[in-house]
Amino acid sequence: MAGKKIWWIPDGDLPEPIEGDRFISHESLMVLNPNDQPAELVLTFYWTDRAPDLLSGIVVDPERVRCIRIDQLDGIDVPYRTQYALKIESDTGIFVQYGRLDTAQPNFAIEGIMGISE
Repeated sequence: MAGKKIWWIPDGDLPEPIEGDRFISHESLMVLNPNDQPAELVLTFYWTDRAPDLLSGIVVDPERVRCIRIDQLDGIDVPYRTQYALKIESDTGIFVQYGRLDTAQPNFAIEGIMGISE
């Protein structure tokens, strides 16, 4: 089994969906499942001012990559410009990268970081 089963993203902050010249602000998780079985994910959102929220049932097919847009998740409402952290748990090994595109200014910013694994 390649990859890890638990990943952490300590700095979530969903930008408002401001449309730039060609892009719209968003955050996403890129999840790679290099294994020969599906990966079922559970996301735990940690907030500054309330108890955590859980979201389950997200599947990444075997030997595939999936882009998971934070602003397009069913079952959870992530407010814009609210600080949060994220735990990603999988029933098989995966790799996780986090990305944020913020087009609030003409010189938009894009950030991509690898998650922290256990």
